[in-house]
Amino acid sequence: MAILFCLIYICAVFVLQFVTEELSSLMLAGGRDSEAFQALDRLYGSLAKTSYILFMSISGGLSWGEACDPLIEISPLLACLFMLYVAFAIFCVLNIITGIFVEEAAKKTSEDEENMLLHEMQRRRRFISEVKRFFEEADKDNSGLMTWPEFRERVQDVRTQKLLQNLGVDIVASGARNVFELFDSDGKGAIAIGEFTSALMSFGGHARSVDVAILRYDQKRLRRDVEAMAAACRAAAAQ
Repeated sequence: MAILFCLIYICAVFVLQFVTEELSSLMLAGGRDSEAFQALDRLYGSLAKTSYILFMSISGGLSWGEACDPLIEISPLLACLFMLYVAFAIFCVLNIITGIFVEEAAKKTSEDEENMLLHEMQRRRRFISEVKRFFEEADKDNSGLMTWPEFRERVQDVRTQKLLQNLGVDIVASGARNVFELFDSDGKGAIAIGEFTSALMSFGGHARSVDVAILRYDQKRLRRDVEAMAAACRAAAAQ
């Protein structure tokens, strides 16, 4: 903005010199009441007025043609210089100012993205901390694995149910056994912390996704059973 104001001030001083000479000539010639004198005095009668008109000419507050017409009567060269000022201010200075605003907006967006990333990292750290705390409290024998009896005993606590609900698992709605089998992806009857964390992360924080995951697990288990039955049938037929 300082560049624009400096440009307006310099051009205002330059234009005012020509206008002042023209107004003095008209006054000496007795043309104080003439239309040309009134127009020049109204638009360019002082440095403040001239600066105001120059600003209005490039900001849409006044047609630059209307501001330029009285200057043509003084000198066509002055009118050309005025048009050059308008073109330079609009296409150069204002574009620079616009670029600065765009750059600041992009910088702000980048900062917002960094803040969102930081928030997500903090959320994940809290998530992992809560998962680890739940797992350590449930794993009473410190074996590094959580068995079904340990899981069942732990989820009977209301605070544990609330914790799991915050993590995206509604034990009451989904059923403790279903959830345990969902966590026990390898079907060994015990849950490792990696299995537990991966299963919780896949829920995305929505309890409804647990039901979807259970359905997928049931489908996989049903498919394994069907494949086992088919293999047994093939073996029996081969005999």
